[in-house]
Amino acid sequence: EEGEHLVTLYGEDSTGKTASESRELSVGPANSPPSCGISAPASGSAAALGEAVALEGHAEDPDVPAGWLAASWSSDLDGELGSGVPDSSGGIRLEAVLSAGTHGILLEVADENGAACTDTVELSVGTPPSVTISAPQEGDLYNEGEVVLFSADVADGEDAPGDLALEWESS
Repeated sequence: EEGEHLVTLYGEDSTGKTASESRELSVGPANSPPSCGISAPASGSAAALGEAVALEGHAEDPDVPAGWLAASWSSDLDGELGSGVPDSSGGIRLEAVLSAGTHGILLEVADENGAACTDTVELSVGTPPSVTISAPQEGDLYNEGEVVLFSADVADGEDAPGDLALEWESS
């Protein structure tokens, strides 16, 4: 049970001679699992194919310092992404280049006794749309109050043109 204990081993041989040795030990409370969470990327977000994605999380354990925890990142599409130890404040960071598709990203953190926590996010990785402004041309001059025609070509390898969100902006 929890508390301070003195454990003694007694031995006696066949002639009646005895010996003993004692050890003091402390028994703490039952192990508590760590807690953890993914702070980036946000679930449902997207990343460009070929670019490194910053995976960020945090972990803490009421029984041990963060440096005693083991953290690992994985993707249901790409498998194991990397592992390490949280920093002293519990921060966990990894950069990974992911394949195209919708990934279930898993963060798992385990303590020295094997108790663990997990968190997941969904991340879509693909190619960004292409955008080309065809009008007005660079350097064109217009008079104040004159109507200016704006025209662009937009395409995406994953989404239909009607599913793209477009926005014009002026300085």
